[in-house]
Amino acid sequence: MGTRFRRAAWLMKIEDLSQTDLLHLIERYYAGDKVSNLIKAFGLDLKPNQFVAALPPEELDQCCRHCGNTLFRSRSSRSYSLVTKPPHCPVCGHYELGGTGRCTCPACKEERSQIERAKINSVSEAISSYLREQVRPPRDYATLDIRQKVFLAALLRAAGDETCTFIDRVDQSTSKQPIAPTEEYIREMLLELWNCGAIYVSDESEVEAFGVEQHADGLRVKGVYIFKTCWNVCVTGATVIEMMRPRQIEPDADALSFWIDMSVSEALAYLNNERARVGLDAPSGEKTTAIIRMIVEKYSTAEAVFFIWVTLRDVVYARESKRLNRVHAANCIPVYLSSKFEKYMSEGWEPKSYNRFGAQSLASDILYNNVLGLRGDGFTKRPSLEALGRTDKVLPPPNE
Repeated sequence: MGTRFRRAAWLMKIEDLSQTDLLHLIERYYAGDKVSNLIKAFGLDLKPNQFVAALPPEELDQCCRHCGNTLFRSRSSRSYSLVTKPPHCPVCGHYELGGTGRCTCPACKEERSQIERAKINSVSEAISSYLREQVRPPRDYATLDIRQKVFLAALLRAAGDETCTFIDRVDQSTSKQPIAPTEEYIREMLLELWNCGAIYVSDESEVEAFGVEQHADGLRVKGVYIFKTCWNVCVTGATVIEMMRPRQIEPDADALSFWIDMSVSEALAYLNNERARVGLDAPSGEKTTAIIRMIVEKYSTAEAVFFIWVTLRDVVYARESKRLNRVHAANCIPVYLSSKFEKYMSEGWEPKSYNRFGAQSLASDILYNNVLGLRGDGFTKRPSLEALGRTDKVLPPPNE
């Protein structure tokens, strides 16, 4: 029984064939002869499923670009004749993959590492050059306007260091208290302070904060991703307390305009939150923002919230009753909102006043409590010079 499976003495390995027999075997295989017949005819000690793997690789008229040795190509099964195996070097293990993959031989790994190091160095040089251009003389705190002081105070409270000379990357989602009513408003705050010279890009920013692009003369920084950027504070003439807690000011047209802008932002924040909650989370655009601005110039933020609530109630009802599909319902929000506002204005109706929704933002808190002295009235009163304590009828000109 044991001799049944004993290897026949006359069977041979494929590498034992003469060069002539080997070439003849390969020629007959690709001509279509059955593998089992070839194994029998050449007396090979192989199973049919081992045949292709046992064939010696094809020697190519091509040298390895790393070590200079001749490249070989493993034989392909005739069943997959359209699939060409890549040339490889038996000495250093390199594979010529072209654009179809990444060779993992040591030489290719080192080559990629060198390219990556060179790229990193080029990016670092571009960023360093950009940062040198960012450094500017400090700005006198007294020359900042009311918006800039409030913006700076909010950002320092949220992400500033102990000395108020550095602002870490701003992330509304991780802040204990919202920095501003909306993320777009935070963007405006950072851009305003950057443009006026109160802050500039810090060298503490990670590489991912910089947008780098190729130019004819090398890499250049085309800009920064503002929410990934760290900032240096470039302000003098104020203590840490003064920068974090701006003093109350005499109300003027600038203060009133700032109050209205903050009210618009707070109303938009409520609208966006409620739109997401009821499944109408298309972004609010310029048309909706303009309508909300018309509302808060006549009514308080608390009353603007009422208009938004009534609008969403009616839009959701129209959607649920199949009069509007989801997309049409989202697009109809500014139409419904404008209609409600105009109806109340023409009829002289008094809208309800709603309570503040969610946590008050740092920017709103600083503006209403510290700078304007309004406290809760900033949300519940209609923006006006009278509400700010001015009794004169003529608006003073805004500060230049």
